[in-house]
Amino acid sequence: AGADDNASGVAVMLEIARICHNHQFIPRLDVDFMAYDGEEFGLYGSKYDAHKRNQNQSKVVVMLNNDMVANDPNDQKNMNIFWYDNSMQERSDAALMCDNFTTLTPVIFDIAGNGLSHNSDSYSYYLEGYHAVFAMENAMSPYYHGPLDVTSQYNYNYVAEVTKMNLAM
Repeated sequence: AGADDNASGVAVMLEIARICHNHQFIPRLDVDFMAYDGEEFGLYGSKYDAHKRNQNQSKVVVMLNNDMVANDPNDQKNMNIFWYDNSMQERSDAALMCDNFTTLTPVIFDIAGNGLSHNSDSYSYYLEGYHAVFAMENAMSPYYHGPLDVTSQYNYNYVAEVTKMNLAM
């Protein structure tokens, strides 16, 4: 169990790293690929990392978070983009990347800090003043935190589209 929450987000991250490596892509800015422990218990890993970066005055342009990005059972290709009040431009950029480089339809709520945004690792970065957005499937998995949260339940084409959006960002 754990294929969607959150092996799917880790799969997106690893695929982006693989693509960048295979194509010898050198980004303009440093890219840190991060996975965290303790999200379900209080965002412990991301709180620690975001706080350390802030203490060290590290520049973080944007924190992209993928939290449950594999469930699209009816192939509707809708993806929630959650955002914070300091991240309106990044919210718009994510929607634009969906429109230009994927088959995804971005679902963006009218207000910041919406839905589950306080329960995901991106929130730790927002609390430290960093810009952050995160992608999450529009159709919540019925297998969430259960024994059937396995890879055979999910839509790999959907995950590929989420990966394209993140790579474009």
